[in-house]
Order: sequence, then C-alpha cells, then structure tokens
Amino acid sequence: MGAIPLGSIINMLFSYILVGVTVLAIVVFFWFLFPFLERKREEKSLADYCKEHCYLVLTFDDGPCELVTSPLLDLLSRRNVKASFFALGNKITRSKGLVRRLITEGHDLGSHSQNHLNAWKAFPGPVLKDIRTGIMSVKSIGGNESLFRPPYGKMTLLTYLLAKKNGLETCWWTNDPKDSLVNPKGHSDVLTQIQIDRGGILLLHDNDEYPNTDHTQYVLELVKSVIDLAEQENLQILTYSELLSHYKLRLQKLTN
Repeated sequence: MGAIPLGSIINMLFSYILVGVTVLAIVVFFWFLFPFLERKREEKSLADYCKEHCYLVLTFDDGPCELVTSPLLDLLSRRNVKASFFALGNKITRSKGLVRRLITEGHDLGSHSQNHLNAWKAFPGPVLKDIRTGIMSVKSIGGNESLFRPPYGKMTLLTYLLAKKNGLETCWWTNDPKDSLVNPKGHSDVLTQIQIDRGGILLLHDNDEYPNTDHTQYVLELVKSVIDLAEQENLQILTYSELLSHYKLRLQKLTN
C-alpha cells in the first residue's frame, strides 16, 4: 500500500479544521450570541414602548444596603414614587428589615441572583445554583420571584432556557449612568438621555461597595433630578412589574 500524498493529508486536515471551526462557531452563537441578540431585541422593544407612552422606570441593583437604600427609600417616599429593586440574596439575608420596608412601601423586589456570578465567566452549574438560590431568597421574604435581572446583564443559552422554563421575566435596562464605575456619567448626560428617549428604564445601584467614593450622593441627587424631570416632562414613573403588565397587555391586543 502506497503512502498517502502530502497534499491529500493537508486537505484532510484542512477539512477537519474547517468542520471544527464551524461547530465551534455554532456553539458560540447559540451559547453566547443568541441570548445577547435576544436581550438587544427586548431592550429595543421596551425602549420603543416606553417612548411611545412616556414611561420611566427606576431600577436599583446589587443592594440592599443601609447606607444607600435607606435614604433612597426616604426620598422615594417623600416624592410618592415607586421603584424596582433587584437584590442580591446574600444581601437580603443581612438586611431583612430594610427589605420588608421596601416591600411594604410598594416597591418591586426582584432577584439579581444570590452572589452575582457572571454567566459568561463562571461554570454553568454554579451559575444555575446562584440564580435559583437568589430567586428563593426573594420568594422567602415576599418579593416578586418572577422578576430577574441577570448579573452584569450576561446570559448563556442555558440561563436563557432556565428563565423561560421557570417563567422568569428578564428585566433589562435602556439607560445606564455607569454609577458603579470610578467615573460615572454626568447627571446632565443622564437627564438628556431620558429627555431624548421620552422615558426608559434607568439602571442604578443601591450598594456602597464601589470605587466611586461619592456613590451614595451621586445616586440620591440623580434620582431627585430624574423625578423632577419626570414631573416637568409629564413622564409617568412605573415599577418594572407595572411596565411589564402594560406591555404584555399591548402584545395580547396585537396578537388577537
């Protein structure tokens, strides 16, 4: 039996590599890109809906904590505004009194997972456990277990399917002031974006573990300015659950 020509070996290797790259591309698309594209589609749809109806939603992640959440609740109470809080399960267990106050005063309490694992960086098993445990923490204290905001806004195909299977509402945002970073956006830039969008879903954080040393002051002053702007521009401030209720009703009417 003669030796296989070098050219044939190279062609075979090239074919195997091509198949491998194609399979890898398909896996990457469905594991990472498909959930990402779905997120962008949902964000645009919600942004358009908010703009059409002049709806504004105030949302807060990574809390609760006494330093930020307590004065924030005081401010919201004074202005008679309801907001949506996506809490970490490990923070709920440490701040049950604050969480109960939040719920009693009519705000949304949804889940932001238990320990804020990044679905794009951690192994699937711990991520699924983190999501499930966070939901149980919210449920145990009387929050809305169907409201879920993925940590870092990251989902894989597995976490996407978990959300769909369990009837979770993945709660995105349309306006991110970057308040968890060292140099957040200026208040005027955030307010201008709200004016342009005629509302939207604002992402902020009620946590004190950020490099921005003036974070609490930044959040409180921005929220006050946002509420003032909403009154001036006739924007209706809703909770996330209220927004979803209106949004789903509209979709039902369109499909009937």
